[in-house]
Amino acid sequence: MTRPAIQRLAWHAALLGAACATSLVAVGANAQVLRGRLVTGDSSRGVGGVIVMLQDTMGTDVARTLSTADGSFFVRARAPGTYRIRALRIGFKPSDFGPYRLTDTDQLRLVLPMADTPISLAGITVSAQNECRSRDEGGPGTLALWEEARKALVATVLTRTDLKPVVTIADYERIADVGVARLKSQRVQHQRGPSTRPYSSPLTPEEYAVRGYVESDNTGVTFRAPDADVLLSESFAAAHCFRAVSSPREPGRIGLAFRPTRNERSRIDVAGTLWLDRRSGELRTLDIQYAELPDAVTDAGAGARIEFVRLPTGAWVIPRWDITAPRVVRGQRRTSAPTGDLTGNRIMTQSGARDSVADIWHLGGALLRVAVAGSDVWRGPHARLTGRVVSDTSNSPVRGVTIALLGTDYAVATNSRGEFEIDDVLTGHYELEVRSPMLAALGLDVPEVIPVDLGDSTVALNAIRALTLRDAVARACKVSDTLVAIQGVVHDTAGTPIAGASIVARWLSRVTFHAGGAIFVRTENSTATSGPDGSYRLCGIMSEREVRVVATKEFRRSDVLKTMPPATPAVTTVDITIARASGTMSEEMRAFLEDSIHQESAKPLAGDAGLSTVASVVNGGAELPRGPQRPVVELSVTNADGIPLADVSLVITSGDRIVRTVVTGPTGKVFLADISPGTVGVRARRIGFVEGQVAALVEAGRNTVPIILATTTPPTLDTMRVIGNRLARGRLDEFETRRINHTASASFNRDEIAARNPTEIWQMLTGVSSLKVADSDE
Repeated sequence: MTRPAIQRLAWHAALLGAACATSLVAVGANAQVLRGRLVTGDSSRGVGGVIVMLQDTMGTDVARTLSTADGSFFVRARAPGTYRIRALRIGFKPSDFGPYRLTDTDQLRLVLPMADTPISLAGITVSAQNECRSRDEGGPGTLALWEEARKALVATVLTRTDLKPVVTIADYERIADVGVARLKSQRVQHQRGPSTRPYSSPLTPEEYAVRGYVESDNTGVTFRAPDADVLLSESFAAAHCFRAVSSPREPGRIGLAFRPTRNERSRIDVAGTLWLDRRSGELRTLDIQYAELPDAVTDAGAGARIEFVRLPTGAWVIPRWDITAPRVVRGQRRTSAPTGDLTGNRIMTQSGARDSVADIWHLGGALLRVAVAGSDVWRGPHARLTGRVVSDTSNSPVRGVTIALLGTDYAVATNSRGEFEIDDVLTGHYELEVRSPMLAALGLDVPEVIPVDLGDSTVALNAIRALTLRDAVARACKVSDTLVAIQGVVHDTAGTPIAGASIVARWLSRVTFHAGGAIFVRTENSTATSGPDGSYRLCGIMSEREVRVVATKEFRRSDVLKTMPPATPAVTTVDITIARASGTMSEEMRAFLEDSIHQESAKPLAGDAGLSTVASVVNGGAELPRGPQRPVVELSVTNADGIPLADVSLVITSGDRIVRTVVTGPTGKVFLADISPGTVGVRARRIGFVEGQVAALVEAGRNTVPIILATTTPPTLDTMRVIGNRLARGRLDEFETRRINHTASASFNRDEIAARNPTEIWQMLTGVSSLKVADSDE
């Protein structure tokens, strides 16, 4: 696709009073300064916006500036001498003052009354016989039109750096269908900052004289438009002729039309018209057409329009500029080169083939606001958009909803009252998008798009409806009271999403101490499976509790991640990294995975999400789990601080019979899968701790029996000397020899035993070939 392009009409090039070719002349510190004030003929008020030119005895401009709103000005001479002042005021005849003799030490201060003799453009007659001539040979009417247009052009170039206006500008790129007003897409960006020339053409007059105003390369076609510097240049005057024209649609305007004096194959030139107000003589617009373009491009309206306005301070600015650039597609019999390429440095068409216009691009900008010293001195056409977002269920205000105009950088968030305001909007047709970042995080945000037409006024949109976060989380999790959810993405160490990973979150929901030392403990889990893109969502999470989250996928696993969801309705994001399979496992991971064994079947809450609860009573109370599975007993031994205790001897009894004797490993947990339903007793002993006893009711499903041991006062022991057994190494060496030489035997080293963490020897023998593990009753 050949994309019309335009070198951005870089308003930033004029920020902070950037100098131009016709700015004040820079001189030394000892230069002569002439200060003054221009006033009306009766000296009743100052006259702003007057072009003040300091001229030498030969009539050459030495320096020039623009008077401020109260008529003040100052100019500097380059050397001592005799000078005159010429003042040009739009709509009036020039005023001349002087001569003034300036010495090395002179700094004159003058009050200069302006001549109030108006210039009337109403008497200029326009006929079809008017010839297009050079500016100096076009006759009185043409010269009068040029002088008034020239004043406005010079005024847009001149600036007082001490004025320091702050402007708000909207830069746009709009694409429309051919022949209709329907907008296909747009990009609008607004910016604010100090600037003296919001519109500045990207090339110098000399560059335009060589390169022209339309160029193309392999990226597309670039359309440009001249600015005041170009129109005032001698190179532009030498290449164009001028004539007076009238406007059939606007009788109150008269135009100074120009066109190239010759057709050149080496460059694309411009023709156009400077339109002035007949009564005031003020320059209003500049309409531009591109010469020698293909017919399809010209017929589609290729051209530019630049507007001019006088500020109350007297300064002149360009408040709006627009370039129309049709995008042309090539006919079927075209060559492979994109349409609009320069063949022989000129845009050419090929006989026998017909171009067509795909769409119309409008590229330009608008000045929305000008402020001086913190106060607005001018406002252009602009829109102001206000509104309020409320809940679709309760009409309560919804905070934090993003309101944006699609294709632009206009965006705000609603406040605590659900209100929003967007000011300084470029007028036009937009689509207003209502989006909630929190809802987007839940995957529920289907943004509402509202078409709006914004003119030069305030548009209020009330009662825009949206989901509250509470309703959104409840809808996402398929429950009514869920206030907190955890979600994120599961990926590997390279950042690639992992689908089908199992995610488990666990937290301690309640611990209750009863009379007689009974402790009621409740833990809750939420489970999920990651989707094709690695995303997951865990619902039903309790707020203000430390939640541990882990993900596993086949033989790979993540670290245990900890998070603390806030109390307010919210979505906590936890991205999980699953590392490669490892032969070692952290104690924290081992404890977490063991704690996840034999969980009850989770009831689905939302697709792949689930929630399960385990409850138990310790020290004489009854445990109350329910489930369809066979009994599984989990014994978990910790100290008073919740730290797991290893090497604790546990004796499990049923009545007067000892059912099992086990010792806890590093996790402090033991899982028993062969305990018959009924009441069992557990006695726990470890050196340095008070012996504890627990009675629990074992039922179908998982039975969690937490055991908390209190430390004893450590006794004072006599000094002991420990001498290592020299035979230990030899016995280990003997074991390794037998292990290597007798391949039919089964042997286990320390790491293998620790990896399985058995509670009895038969658990290590399970799975060994040629061995059958049977109950003692067989």
